[in-house]
Parts: sequence; C-alpha cells; structure tokens
Amino acid sequence: MDRLTFDNAPDLLKPEQVQELLQISRSTFFRWVYADKLPGAVKIGSSWRVKTDELRKFLNQQARS
Repeated sequence: MDRLTFDNAPDLLKPEQVQELLQISRSTFFRWVYADKLPGAVKIGSSWRVKTDELRKFLNQQARS
C-alpha cells in the first residue's frame, strides 16, 4: 500500500492516519484533540475524525510562523 500523504488522503482522516501524517503518537493525538489544539477534529458518534483541509491549513500556518 502507498504511504499516506496529503495528496492521497481522504477528506476525513482517522486518528491513525493523522498520527501517520504528523508522525505523532496516539497519546499526543488525543491530548491535542482534548486541548482543542487540533483544528478540524470532529467527533462522529464515538469516533474522532479530522478534516484534511483544515489540518493542511493549520500546518501551513505553523510553517509560516
């Protein structure tokens, strides 16, 4: 399977996919979600998803600062 990148990512990312893209641990992912530091994170039922476009915008802003 191809490595996940923003170019081939779905519109909504699973936590594992965000972890792979950002090279962060599961605990860091959830710490950021609950601290409201991960833009685009939405809870659908009992599952978390992250909007790919919002995550990309956030990373671009972080890179500029």
